Amino acid sequence: MIRTIFKWISRCLGWIVLGCLAMGVMGGYFMDKKIGYGGLEIRLLWRDMIYSLDQQGLASAELEIRGKRQTLAPRTIIRLRPGSASLQLKLRNFHPCSVATNIVKNVRTIVEFRLEAEPRTVSILNLLSNATINGEPCGSTWVLTNAEVGRNYRIEATVPGYHTNVLSLKIENPGDDLTTNLVWRPLIGFVSIRVTPSANDTLVAIDGAPTELVTGNAIAVGIHSLSVSNSDYYPLTQHIEVAHGLTNYCEIVLRPKPASLTVEVAPAVPYRVQDSAGHLVDLNNGMAELPPGTNNLTILAKGYKSQRQEFLMQPNKRYPWKVQLEQEGLQDFNNAKEQFETLKTSADLVLLRKYGGGDWEKLDKINPDTEDLFRGARQYNQASTNLTALLEQCRIREERQKEIDRQKREEETAKQALMDPNLQDIVRLTQAHFGDDSIVAYIERSGKSYDLSADEIIALASQGVSRAVIVEMLKRKTVLERNQSKGEINPGESTTETENSSSRREGLQFLKGDVLVSIDGQPVKNLNPGQLNARIKSATSITVLRQGVTVILTRTPK
Repeated sequence: MIRTIFKWISRCLGWIVLGCLAMGVMGGYFMDKKIGYGGLEIRLLWRDMIYSLDQQGLASAELEIRGKRQTLAPRTIIRLRPGSASLQLKLRNFHPCSVATNIVKNVRTIVEFRLEAEPRTVSILNLLSNATINGEPCGSTWVLTNAEVGRNYRIEATVPGYHTNVLSLKIENPGDDLTTNLVWRPLIGFVSIRVTPSANDTLVAIDGAPTELVTGNAIAVGIHSLSVSNSDYYPLTQHIEVAHGLTNYCEIVLRPKPASLTVEVAPAVPYRVQDSAGHLVDLNNGMAELPPGTNNLTILAKGYKSQRQEFLMQPNKRYPWKVQLEQEGLQDFNNAKEQFETLKTSADLVLLRKYGGGDWEKLDKINPDTEDLFRGARQYNQASTNLTALLEQCRIREERQKEIDRQKREEETAKQALMDPNLQDIVRLTQAHFGDDSIVAYIERSGKSYDLSADEIIALASQGVSRAVIVEMLKRKTVLERNQSKGEINPGESTTETENSSSRREGLQFLKGDVLVSIDGQPVKNLNPGQLNARIKSATSITVLRQGVTVILTRTPK
């Protein structure tokens, strides 16, 4: 009973609550119908296009309607009571906007704010001192204030000697400033420089900067300073003008510095120097400056023979000239005779007697006329020249004979050193073009000892035997002596044979040289091959010693 009562009470309370809610909703609806509201939609237009704000822009926007601040959100309809309404909008980077509208009951009113961006700044950097912007001079930086956003600005920057910079600048977004760095490209001309003489140590500089002598060097348009210097020539500086796209050809001829000549004359007598044209050379304390090139100079002194010499002079170089003056007449004769006698009585007489034949004796029979000193001097000079040539021929013959004797001695030494048959085997293998590996293997397998002397080593090397083979031959003797002192059997020489072995020998067929044979401990001497074979067949052990190598042959009893 109680449960039923409680159930009916719960249902009544539920219906009462639902009825209250329904009355509230219906009351509000009818109240709105009675009072009435209008809708307001705000649109932002910039450059005749709907301008949408990002979150930061929405947060910074200030919207006032009828003096009350409202929140601005995209595509939001604001409910307002009917009547006139004044709207003020403030956005960052835009001018403030005001709009008046009339709100109509149950109608959505669209209000459009036409935005105008605040002016911005356009800056141009890296301007040269004499630059102009749109024909007007400017400093190192050009700034345009109150620049309109979205407008194209044509900027033309010019500097003499450089390409014109034409820019089209435009600020795309409100709140952005524009900064541009200019890059200046100089107008280019060309210069071709040719320097005479073209020495490797010639330095060429344009405006103080070294440059290479290359045809068609690129250079900025304008007037430049060209400098050419060389330690042996006078420096030269001149100005060149370079035009755009053209080549300026420069021919530079350097003026050489004079060469210096220092004259020393003995004996110290008055003298003068003249050139090939007969002009006297100015001397200052024995020194003279002469033009570079070939200079034929002659020294003249009274009572002495003139001395002439040719100089090939380089610029800015110093040349010494030491002159020993000779008296005319008797002095020439005595000098020529003394020269000939010195040649004739020297140690070269041995060569003349051995190789000169009878030609040199003819030179000894000169009997010049002492009254004619110049003629006698000429004869002695001619005889000295002939004797000198004859001595040179004798020396050549002697050198040839010495070379022939040396080759004969070497051949004889090589023949004597290679008398050993073992060494001849090595030489034959080498001359047959066997490799070092093959020859070394032959030496190890043969078991032979090579006690090489210095002459034998030299002889082997002269026959083409390599160094590696000679070293192996020298090592072989040491190895065999070491094995013999230890009582070991050399692997290349020692063997052990049994009666059942397929390689068993029935007799010993060699007894040559320094071979010693011992059968069953008894030395074997003066046996013919037949007797030796008979002893071998009945022997238990055989020992063979040859050139320091021990070979032991054993027989296994049956």
